[in-house]
Amino acid sequence: LTAGEREEIVTEWNDTAKTWPDAEATSLVGWLEAQAARTPNAIAVSAEPEPRAPSPEPEKVTYAELHARANQIARRLQRLGVAAESRVGVWLPRSPEMVAAMVGVLKAGAAYVPLDPSYPAARLAFQVADAQVAVVLTSTACAEVVPAGAYAVEVLDAPGAAWRQEATTAPEVEVSPDQLAYVIYTSGSTGQPKGAMNTHRGIANRLAWMQATYGLTAADRVLQKTSSSFDVSVWELFWPLGTGATLVVAKPGGQNDPEYLAGVIRRAGVTVLHFVPAMLEAFVTAGGLGACERVRLIVCSGEALPGPLAARCLTAWPGRLENLYGPTEAAVDVTWQPCTPEMTHAAVVPIGRPVANTQVYVRDAAGQPAPIGVVGELYLGGVQVGRGYWGRPDLTAERFVPDPFGAVPGARLYRTGDLARYRADGIFEYVGRADHQVKLHGNRIELGEIEAALRRQPEIRDAAVLLRADERETPRLIAYIVPGAPEAGLAIDALQQQLRQQLPEYMVPAVFVVLDTLPLSPNGKVDRRALPAPSGERPTLTHTYLAPRSDVEGTLARIWAEVLRLDRVGIHDNFFALGGDSILALQVLARAQESGVQLTPRQLFQHQTIADLALVATGSEQPSRDWAALEPEHLTSSDVPLTPIQQWFFEVQAATPHHLNQSVLLAGGPALPHAGWEAIVDAVLAHHDALRLRFAPENGAWRQYYLARESQRVFMEVDLSAAGGQWQSVLESATARLQRSLNLTNGPLMRIVFFRGATRSADRIFIVVHHAVIDGVSWRILLEDLYRASAQWKSGLPIQLPEKTSSFRRWADQLQALTSTLDETSTAYWQAIDSRQKTASVPHDTAGVNTIGSQRHVTIALTEEETQAFLQQPPRAYRMQAHEVLVAAVATTLAGWMGKSEAILALEGHGRESENDDLNLSRTVGCFTTMFPVCVSVPPGGGPGGILRAVKDRLRGVPRRGLDYGLWRYGVADRPAATPEVMVNYLGQFDQVLDEAGSVLATESMGRARHPAAPRAFVLEINAGVTGNRLSVTIGYSANLHWPETIDTFGYALGTRLRALIAHCRQVPWTRTTQSDVTLTKVTQPELDAFADAGGEIESVYPLSPMQEGLLFHALFDPQSAVYFQQFRVRLEGDLEIDAFRQAWA
Repeated sequence: LTAGEREEIVTEWNDTAKTWPDAEATSLVGWLEAQAARTPNAIAVSAEPEPRAPSPEPEKVTYAELHARANQIARRLQRLGVAAESRVGVWLPRSPEMVAAMVGVLKAGAAYVPLDPSYPAARLAFQVADAQVAVVLTSTACAEVVPAGAYAVEVLDAPGAAWRQEATTAPEVEVSPDQLAYVIYTSGSTGQPKGAMNTHRGIANRLAWMQATYGLTAADRVLQKTSSSFDVSVWELFWPLGTGATLVVAKPGGQNDPEYLAGVIRRAGVTVLHFVPAMLEAFVTAGGLGACERVRLIVCSGEALPGPLAARCLTAWPGRLENLYGPTEAAVDVTWQPCTPEMTHAAVVPIGRPVANTQVYVRDAAGQPAPIGVVGELYLGGVQVGRGYWGRPDLTAERFVPDPFGAVPGARLYRTGDLARYRADGIFEYVGRADHQVKLHGNRIELGEIEAALRRQPEIRDAAVLLRADERETPRLIAYIVPGAPEAGLAIDALQQQLRQQLPEYMVPAVFVVLDTLPLSPNGKVDRRALPAPSGERPTLTHTYLAPRSDVEGTLARIWAEVLRLDRVGIHDNFFALGGDSILALQVLARAQESGVQLTPRQLFQHQTIADLALVATGSEQPSRDWAALEPEHLTSSDVPLTPIQQWFFEVQAATPHHLNQSVLLAGGPALPHAGWEAIVDAVLAHHDALRLRFAPENGAWRQYYLARESQRVFMEVDLSAAGGQWQSVLESATARLQRSLNLTNGPLMRIVFFRGATRSADRIFIVVHHAVIDGVSWRILLEDLYRASAQWKSGLPIQLPEKTSSFRRWADQLQALTSTLDETSTAYWQAIDSRQKTASVPHDTAGVNTIGSQRHVTIALTEEETQAFLQQPPRAYRMQAHEVLVAAVATTLAGWMGKSEAILALEGHGRESENDDLNLSRTVGCFTTMFPVCVSVPPGGGPGGILRAVKDRLRGVPRRGLDYGLWRYGVADRPAATPEVMVNYLGQFDQVLDEAGSVLATESMGRARHPAAPRAFVLEINAGVTGNRLSVTIGYSANLHWPETIDTFGYALGTRLRALIAHCRQVPWTRTTQSDVTLTKVTQPELDAFADAGGEIESVYPLSPMQEGLLFHALFDPQSAVYFQQFRVRLEGDLEIDAFRQAWA
């Protein structure tokens, strides 16, 4: 560096001196009390109610009320001996009580130690002991896990709590600017967290700068959603309370739910909020910015902000987006960068310049200022640098070093461990970390702390942990572990459970890789670059992986792995425990047939492991079934009977029958010339007969028939390249017209349109099909065949689609024949439900017309981890399928809303459960959907397990899985049947089909799939499916019947219930058998529970054979008799492998 360059970098770029005119801003207490005196009657805190709270209105606390409570708490703390520099633990969930407690601690002159109850109790207990707190402030719900110690425990919500007897006037305490304000614990490399200390002067400067920069007013509403153990919560709490704004307190746990946050933002009129970039990504993807009409400022911090994410945000929302940076060891944030459009062009938005009264330096290995563009370590100086680590003078001396650049005697710099560089304009760019500290979703993690927790496990000798991105660029914590004994079998699920007792959930590794030894570098340290990248791994199950033993097992294992997107599948792995469902089962059957393995749907449901399924499969050495030979000789020679679901379509859509569609808009996928598209569309139309159906009105009814050849133009190509920046609006207008273009009588009933964009990324494929000829399973078949045909055409091969399966016509004929088989039991079942559902009405907010044009949507989504648990844990815990858990969540939420002990729902099924083995519908396109009502009782006080068992057994008791209902409704019922007001439809998993095609669902609008004037069939339509590895549940409702906040509340309650049921399944130690699992003998649920408690997991329950009954009689009659006792002895020669021998008999 030249002298001029050094002067610029060290002095000019760090000239941030600022004197705040408000003398009270030197301490938090003075700042907060001055504002309360100015606006005592203004609303200080507004807390969102729980879904079942007595009042739907937020709890509101004025400034005067807040400070009165805080004063009482402060006086109580003083009475307990709390004084300047004392530490007080605040073990409370996010709530008005937590806010009052923290202000009260500060007013007592002490420093608060936030203790988020969602963290493991063992971790919080360590923090309480390490901080040597004088008092712990807590609630009744949390008090039972607060450990005993040399401190007082004050339960703030206890009846007659002592603090309520104190005076409401402020205590006489002088708070020095250099007094300790708070201690926040961060991850520690030694295996235990460490407490970072910050003073009033530091945080007061940070808040004064923020107010000068962004200017809160009394009209602002600031959302407080960050965990109190994360330092962002400090400004979320105290900035609005020091400026007259309102603090909007989100519910505990709500910070991770984009749909809930959108509802809060809209309802409370939030104007300012914070996001960690990972959560901003989820929020933007979920469409949350649509709720941000009043939001003017979004602050991002906690991890690097991707430029493309910032660009997406600014494109969809006109407010101010700011990127801030700062470690917990300084008062929250020390640099800031406004996100202008030019700043979003970089891969990562820069972290900007220092805030007021702070200095930031990039230093090289010798401690000298690094030149522009050269990467070095980031050091922080100025008033916001904290005191160091509580009780850790060694670590404090290592990280808080003398300031060689400043003029203040004794000043120190904090050595962040972050790598950065200067740009030519003085802006800092964040590069990464110099050590093993990482950030995941905004949480700072010392990998050494996780490694230490792993090494404490007796079965682990050594461990290393990395943060790695998977093939989808999703970062995950990967643990590499070396077992204590080479032959030791590590139960990974049990190991994760042990870690959850010591570490927060975000620090528990997602993937474990078992190694013989950790790779070492020449200097003897772990060579982290040599640690192998994990592949998509088979989930840890309760039994050992066993590889396929035959060709049939090998074929099935390969197919299961492809469909379930796993690296391998063992022959004893249960299909549903791996995340399979009835829709994926149909894909398995179709692929098995292509590979020469013949199966029926019934076989897969009866034999749920590869080992069992292979015994009943027909292998390639045997002739495969010729399904075409079973078809009528002339498919087009006569009409096709209408199926019950088609009759229902025409019943509810009588006025506008032509406009009732399903559609997809895809980005990516095949890019073909016009001739290629024409060829593959012609091939698909010829192969799938149902796409050539026509419908004609006749004598007040509809009839359907096949065309031998499609007579209308189906494929179209539209060039968007000339539309320039307006291409998206042109696309949306075109898709809206195409939605209205189908015609049941004249055709076509399908259109496929390739929109050719100016760039490959702007290409779109739009497919719209009338619902009368397609369903959810058919979409998977159709998309697979389109992509298969396109690959063949591009390779110059003839287009050859897989062998045809049974026709839609044969299915319709069978349904017609089945009507005569309905017995009295089935008829009585449907009549009873029909009578009950006529009195089950969902409460309405307003009275209006329930039309498609008034339809609105609210969507809730699970995280990837929650979705994986949703798919895999219910089969393991209760032998339930995922959709049954969804039904349980909807039923309990709906029953609670209606104040009833039951809920009546309309369920949709894929309808392909044929009892006739001469029918194979696994690759047949058509509308096979079944819809049927089910009455779900919610057992009072049954808990999650009782609810899940009750729902499972009720659904398993539905006659022929609901197939009979349509036959009864349109063939037997002597009066019009009622339709439930709430419909639930689980569409399954679409990721695998889209991934293989290289496509994703596009985000542009596709227009209305139904005519806006058409009546809606249901009051609430709940559709769920898995895309992008996340379960999304969309609630459709009418704005003419319900207010948005009503459905927001219902959606939040549904998401909470669903997560609770999933969490319960994760905690069930072994598979619990229910009555519907036992078909060979009668047994009660209490008896089954008693069997399980005595002996563990039950495979099945069988009646005694006559011979066994005789043997049991004699054994009970004469217990000492050995008449029926047998034994077998052999002499073993040679060495015996004890472990192998034991495993052989397991």
